[in-house]
Amino acid sequence: MAHRELNLSLHKQVLYGQIWQPETPKAVLVIHHGHGEHSGRYAPMAAVMNEAGIAVIALDQFGHGKTTGSQGVPPSYDAMLDVVDLGIKEAKDQFPGLPIFLHGHSMGGNIVAAYVLRRGAPANGVILSSAFLVLEVKPTMTQNIMARVGKLLMPSLAQPTKLDASHITRIPEEVEKYKNDPLIHDMMSAKLYFGILDNADYVMEHASEWSLPVLIMHGTGDKIVSTIGSEHLAKHITGVVTYRPFEGGYHEVHYDIEGAEMMTEIKDWILAHVTH
Repeated sequence: MAHRELNLSLHKQVLYGQIWQPETPKAVLVIHHGHGEHSGRYAPMAAVMNEAGIAVIALDQFGHGKTTGSQGVPPSYDAMLDVVDLGIKEAKDQFPGLPIFLHGHSMGGNIVAAYVLRRGAPANGVILSSAFLVLEVKPTMTQNIMARVGKLLMPSLAQPTKLDASHITRIPEEVEKYKNDPLIHDMMSAKLYFGILDNADYVMEHASEWSLPVLIMHGTGDKIVSTIGSEHLAKHITGVVTYRPFEGGYHEVHYDIEGAEMMTEIKDWILAHVTH
């Protein structure tokens, strides 16, 4: 497995990315991470994919990881969709002619789903895991009012979400890794928050327009993002859709008890669609 780093220019910022490449790639998976995390956390998934001949590209979204700019502050939600564009372009440039698959986790799932429905993704299939479409715990009325005031007056002011790291996974060692990762943060600006919410509504309303094959995965014990959104997509998408709930699984199923099983299923699903 070969590993390379990327530094790409987009919206006057330097977008950081990584490529994990098998000796003889047969497909490429472009991964979009969740809020507060970064591309490096998907190295274990990349290793599983590479063993099966699937190359992996992962980019640090605006406001995250090693991409330049303030934590939790993208130029705009549309700029985050441009990151998906850039990932697809990079996949085509680095691996010309190979089938392309998109993977979005949590916030990344929100962005990828919105991209598919708003821009029409030139991809062979999509994997959504714990897609951020419906929050499990709703903000209070006071929090909503403060957020909307912030959107009007200080849209780029980032504030901590105060995410409880113990809700990420049921494995204590993984919780500690998450808490001690220097690139992880819990900062979110008002324009990012409302960009996610507005596009979640759009995805839910336009789910029947989805045409790409999609694998939807969600832990039923997720205390951060509700399974309602994933279940809604699975029910209303009219194309080829597979819904895979993980009983009791927390938000990051790939780092939870069923993590190895989940990654194997993603690999097998991609390979099944490569041959079609």
